[in-house]
Amino acid sequence: MPVSIELARAEQRFAEEPTDQSLTPDQAFDRAWATGMLERAVERLRKEYESSGRGPLFAALAPRLWKSSSAGSVDSSPDQTGMNAHAISTALNRLRHRLGLRLREEVAATVADGTDIDAELQLLIAALGDN
Repeated sequence: MPVSIELARAEQRFAEEPTDQSLTPDQAFDRAWATGMLERAVERLRKEYESSGRGPLFAALAPRLWKSSSAGSVDSSPDQTGMNAHAISTALNRLRHRLGLRLREEVAATVADGTDIDAELQLLIAALGDN
């Protein structure tokens, strides 16, 4: 099956990517790969929430995905979702869990052997954590 390569889009994306002088070319490649995988997983999750009528919930919770899950990270007053702190915390935990599943699916689609998924996930996490 032929594969279409959009060179113009690839060059545009390359030009838009920030450069981090502290990364080796291999580390920069790994970071870009990991970021792309994460972006696709988040996008799939967003679409999933929207298709089930929970788009506003996703929009409200998405900015909190990367914040600490400590008790102080969720306000005690209801927000635009109308949910209390406990409900927000529960919904956020579910969202994070589902994101983990979507990310695992994204990685699984890139490996030949299912036993490599955990190792690839560890590489992905390491690539996102490199500074």
